[in-house]
Amino acid sequence: MKKIAILSILVANFAFGSDVQWGHGTMELKGGFLGLNETISGDVNTYSLVEEHKNLLGTNVFYGYNFTYFDSKKMKQLQKEYNAGASSANSFVKKSGLDSKTIKIPEMEYRLQGVDAGVTLGYDLLHNSEDNYLGLGLYAGLSVPSIKSNKSNSSSKISDAIDLYKASKTDISTYKIGAGVYAQKSLTPFLSLYSNAIYAYQSGNIKNDYARSDFDANGNYFEVGAGLKLSAKANMGILSPRVYGTIGWKYRKWQVDDVSIDISGGSLKAPKSNMQFSSNTFNLGFGYSF
Repeated sequence: MKKIAILSILVANFAFGSDVQWGHGTMELKGGFLGLNETISGDVNTYSLVEEHKNLLGTNVFYGYNFTYFDSKKMKQLQKEYNAGASSANSFVKKSGLDSKTIKIPEMEYRLQGVDAGVTLGYDLLHNSEDNYLGLGLYAGLSVPSIKSNKSNSSSKISDAIDLYKASKTDISTYKIGAGVYAQKSLTPFLSLYSNAIYAYQSGNIKNDYARSDFDANGNYFEVGAGLKLSAKANMGILSPRVYGTIGWKYRKWQVDDVSIDISGGSLKAPKSNMQFSSNTFNLGFGYSF
C-alpha cells in the first residue's frame, strides 16, 4: 500500500504540477481500546500531494487539496499491565474453571497506517496576488486509517492455558465536512509565509473482526499548518512554470466519540471512551505550477 500511495502521488504531481511533501514527526493515540487510558506515541512518516490554494481563471474563487499517506512506527502501551482490565480478565479465568491460572495483561503495540484526503472550494475575501490572499472555503474529505494491535515482544508471557490479545487490525473509515481558512503573505519577491486551519465534522465506521466490533461513530477533525514557500519562474521556452520549495509544520487531530473495542479475546466489557489520534509533523516539499 505504501509503494502504491507514493507512486500515485508522484504521478499526480507530474500531471498536475502540485507540491510533493515528505513529513516526519510524531503520532499519538489515546482511548477506544480496552486499557488504553494513557496517551502513547511514536514516530510517523507522511507522503503528501498538496495544492494549498489555486485560483480559478483569474477570479477570487479558489480550490485546494491534500492527499496524504501516513505510516507510524510501533507505539507501545506505557504501562506494563492493563490495570483497568486485569481484574475482569482474571474473573473470566475463574469462571472458566481455571482458578490456578492468572492472566497477565500484556504490554501492547499499535501501528497506524492509512490515507487522509481532503478538497476545498472557496473564495478569497482579500486577493492582491497569488502570494497575498485571505480566503474561506468549504472542506470535504475522507480518512481511511487502520490500527494494527499486537502484544509487545517485551511483554510478560500470558497463561499458557488461554492465549488472549492476539494480533488484530481495526479499520476506520470516516467522511468529513467542514470549513477552512487559508492565507498567504509575501515577505520578499521570492519568499512567502502561508498558513491554514480546518475544522470538520466526521462520521464513519469502525470495524475489528477479532473483537467482533462493527459500528458507526461520529466525531470531529481539526487541522492547522504554516510554512514558508520559496518560488521562482523557470524559463523553459513555451512553458515557464513557477517552481517552488516549501518547509512547514502541520498538526492533525482525529477524534471519534464513544468507542469501545475489546481486543482481549476474552469477551470483556470495555468502557466507552473517545478515541483520539493525532500527528505533528515537519514537512519538506517541492513542486511547480503553470
